[in-house]
Amino acid sequence: MIDKPDSSHTLGLDLDNHILRGVQISLQKGSPTLDLVFEIDVTPRGPDYVKPLYMTDGTTTLDSLLEKNLVVTSLKSNQVLVRSLEIKVKKEGDLEAVFAFQAEPLLPFPGDAGILDKIKIGRTGDVSQLTVVAARKELVENHLKEMTELRVEPEVVTTDAVALMTFANHFFSSETPYVIVHFEKDQTTCVLINKSKLVAAQCCLTGASAVEEARSEDLRLEIVRTLYALGKQLKGVEIPQIFVTGNTKDVEGILQQISKQLNKTLHRPMAQPVIDLPTEELQKYAIPMGAALGALSGNQDRVNFRQGELNYPHPWRRYKRWIGLYTAACLALAFSFYLFGESYLGYQRDEIKKHYVSLLTSVNKPYATLENEYSAKYPSSHPLEEGEVIGIKELTQDDLLNRLEFLQKELQATPDIFPLYPNVPRVSDVLAWLSNHPKIVGQNGTLGEGNNAIQLESMTYIMLKRPEQTKKQERYQVKVELEFSTATPKTAREFHDALIAPNELVDSKGEVKWSSTKGRYRTSFFLKDRTQYPSQVNR
Repeated sequence: MIDKPDSSHTLGLDLDNHILRGVQISLQKGSPTLDLVFEIDVTPRGPDYVKPLYMTDGTTTLDSLLEKNLVVTSLKSNQVLVRSLEIKVKKEGDLEAVFAFQAEPLLPFPGDAGILDKIKIGRTGDVSQLTVVAARKELVENHLKEMTELRVEPEVVTTDAVALMTFANHFFSSETPYVIVHFEKDQTTCVLINKSKLVAAQCCLTGASAVEEARSEDLRLEIVRTLYALGKQLKGVEIPQIFVTGNTKDVEGILQQISKQLNKTLHRPMAQPVIDLPTEELQKYAIPMGAALGALSGNQDRVNFRQGELNYPHPWRRYKRWIGLYTAACLALAFSFYLFGESYLGYQRDEIKKHYVSLLTSVNKPYATLENEYSAKYPSSHPLEEGEVIGIKELTQDDLLNRLEFLQKELQATPDIFPLYPNVPRVSDVLAWLSNHPKIVGQNGTLGEGNNAIQLESMTYIMLKRPEQTKKQERYQVKVELEFSTATPKTAREFHDALIAPNELVDSKGEVKWSSTKGRYRTSFFLKDRTQYPSQVNR
């Protein structure tokens, strides 16, 4: 299986004579976005060259771009063979197993001396249509050596024809077949495209420099012959369009002659919103831009000549920075969780100590008293001065557990008692309170006399609940019932409001009942219980 890596950040490089052109592209919200274009004069360079290659801005180095991006370079067209192939297999999954064997007859060199890849064109029944892309292994090795001299180690090696196909698919749309003509200094590449797929490619060993050398006619004739040859690849199908890329500044006259002679329309790439470059710049950077676009995530028609023993040796190198950032983020997150956990545990320990102090208060055991008793029975390993006690903040969880166990044993050893003497208002206390109540006494201060006086007719004092041997948890509860009469309902209502209002006798937590019948009123209420009960530990 051929390794065809992809990435959301790619760097396409193309070496044309002594000029290294590069394009950096990234995926932003699913769309390719142009980040950087540059060219560097790399003459002279050699294996002993150690200085970094700087962009034209003088600050950005090529090395910094190589570290962050998937690097793609391109084999020249004269080093690559492009052929069409049909393979009949019932299952498309079997295609990989027979591809190398079926393609070998198309090669002018032994199969083990070359590197093959393919582009899937389509499938009709059991027949798969493919475009075979092949190169001699030694040419790929020479290309990698040439890149190494520039301190560039590409992860993917594609070819000019595939890069131009990808570039055209982004910047040109055609329902009919067309030919891409790409001009470089020393050669010209012609690529036949049909339905957005690479069909054939040929290279003319004459480039734009022929114009300077007064060999324009040689260049024109060679391109015309190549276009005729490519036209025969699609039998009976007219190829009316030419898509022009590369350095076309000096060959405009030749292009117009070819267009007129062959009756073909010339087209050029147009800028897009996310890749906004002038047409001339788009043409010049067509190959590195196509190489970078082809290696973006989601592209299906990828070609990679780095196979077998020429596989990229450092597949994780590009991810080291991200792995480092991911590891640092994980460590930071773990440390933050650790701090949060320690903070939460500290809060929990403080809450336990608060509950511990509250427990001592509920059993009427001061903290210092318990510490002295505990220290007397279990001497501390830390020497303390006389009367000194360990602070609550210094106690550990084990210290608290030991003291709770000590307190539990002490409480279990304490007799289980209950109060036999109630501390609730007696009958005399109730009568005294009533006799002085401003809503009951008359204007002369005498019970039952005066215009607004309340006539008490009966009083019942009942103890409803009390602790017993079998009910030690019970509390004292006394209920008082009064029956009285008054001259006006207003006085009765005011007395009822006084019973509900906070006072020293009536238990505000108990229910105050009230009823009236023909000027006679009945009310009942509970008295406050001030009895001291032994503290009980939650069981």
